[in-house]
Amino acid sequence: MRSFSRSRDLAPSTKRRSFTGSSPAVRLVAAVAVVVAVWFTGIAPASAYVRYRSKTGCAYSWHTRGLTLKLFPKSMDELDESQIADAVFQSANSWTQVNPALASCTDLQINVTIMALSDTPPNAAFDHQNNVMFRDGEWCPDPMDAKHCQDPHALAITSVFAYNSGEIVDADIEVNMKSFNWGDLVTNPSVDGRQDLQNALTHEMGHFVGFDHTCYLDRSKGIARDQNGDLVPSCLDQNLPPSVRLTTMFASANPGDVSKRTLEEDDLEAVCHSYPRALPDPDHCGGSSNDGGGCTVAPQQDGTLTSRQVWSAAAIGVLAVILALSPLRRARARVRQQAR
Repeated sequence: MRSFSRSRDLAPSTKRRSFTGSSPAVRLVAAVAVVVAVWFTGIAPASAYVRYRSKTGCAYSWHTRGLTLKLFPKSMDELDESQIADAVFQSANSWTQVNPALASCTDLQINVTIMALSDTPPNAAFDHQNNVMFRDGEWCPDPMDAKHCQDPHALAITSVFAYNSGEIVDADIEVNMKSFNWGDLVTNPSVDGRQDLQNALTHEMGHFVGFDHTCYLDRSKGIARDQNGDLVPSCLDQNLPPSVRLTTMFASANPGDVSKRTLEEDDLEAVCHSYPRALPDPDHCGGSSNDGGGCTVAPQQDGTLTSRQVWSAAAIGVLAVILALSPLRRARARVRQQAR
């Protein structure tokens, strides 16, 4: 029988991350990152990238390099179905071999299938189906469970499900249409507070493939380490260098931001190291079975888990949006770890 174990930030185990204006993903990733040699990645060493890790130190990644994703589009005032699809395609391609900056170092692919407007998007769940969904009703993990709704300031949420070994087996992205209006701020700049869809989705796709934020918002939830073993800085540090603040996986974005549409040096290095062309992930623990590590959710007396217990196994991390200090919106992620 499978049980869920808890992860600190984004990924099944399951992680969910949200981005202020971004989405939550859950992370269960641990600490040892190997700096990729320049000859291997083709990219010079950068400042920092962070991978989700399990409590046993296993870095999260997909075992397959050909990922599938179903898009459930939604009618919007500013974006039609084709524009929504283009935003999803472009954001996904940024993290794969389609990106010219990554073509020589990775064979990662994300193939998107567009569903009909009439198709009802499912809940974010461990169902072996990866989805992009737009929520304009209840902003909750389960529409039937209003007590556990998401932060209304979260632009989007990414839920990542992975095993204790670090193997990602399921991931879902949810976009918050209830609290935010969306648009294409490159072709149609807006001053009415709309968020750029491709900007937020590119950040969420980073969570989708196993990467965490490059800064922290809540110290009480723990502080992640980058690939060099260094603790990530606070997202609210006014003295953060541009090398951190400009990364696609930085936890927050200013209204109207479109800079996260493209990957920075740190993000590119993360892909090249985690998904090297024709080679296994050098940081992956190997195998797909649970070696006994991780924190397991307490079972009922009969040894089964209820849906509520399964959901409670996910930790939520929130990206900094201190509206009193800045116009930043926050992102967050939830990750659940699945042991088998």
